Amino acid sequence: YSSAIFTDPATVKSTTTVFTGVPVGSTIMLPQGNYVPTLSLGNFSGRDSTVSIRYVRTVDNEAKSQDIQKVLIPAHNTREVSFPGLQGDPTLQDSFLIVADGAPGDIAAKLVARSDNDPREIEQLGKDLLDPQNGGNHPWSIEDGTQSTLLLFNSSASTQFFDVAITSAAVTWQKAYQLKTLQTKAINI
Repeated sequence: YSSAIFTDPATVKSTTTVFTGVPVGSTIMLPQGNYVPTLSLGNFSGRDSTVSIRYVRTVDNEAKSQDIQKVLIPAHNTREVSFPGLQGDPTLQDSFLIVADGAPGDIAAKLVARSDNDPREIEQLGKDLLDPQNGGNHPWSIEDGTQSTLLLFNSSASTQFFDVAITSAAVTWQKAYQLKTLQTKAINI
């Protein structure tokens, strides 16, 4: 079972959805298994749409980007696409950009990584490329040895600095990270 993320189409700002930290192949950060990314796409517009799928793998702090498929989705239809042959980074430094033609909000995208072992499916949350909100303004705990991984992705056309601040009571941990264009960085907290 899995959930479906619903977004108000009127709030979508771009035609690009970003999925960061996708398990591809085997990974040291999740239970053993071969994770295969599977993308579900829905076209909610009254016209056909073409979706370009770009895979970005970070190796030794260098982003290697490749367009892996174009999918035509008829009006008011859905498609599912799987990528069993991709090679991934074992530390979740793999990202996908889903770029649709048409208007923002026409295409809904959902990405899961399916495995042959438990857990059978890892769902990734997509982010609107131009949405100014990030995914890191939520409380979480690292008590009792719990591990958390923060995933950063630079979608801009130039190298960027990212300031990360984690606050608990009166203590703040802060660090700046520099990421090159399309680079994904996994930070173990």
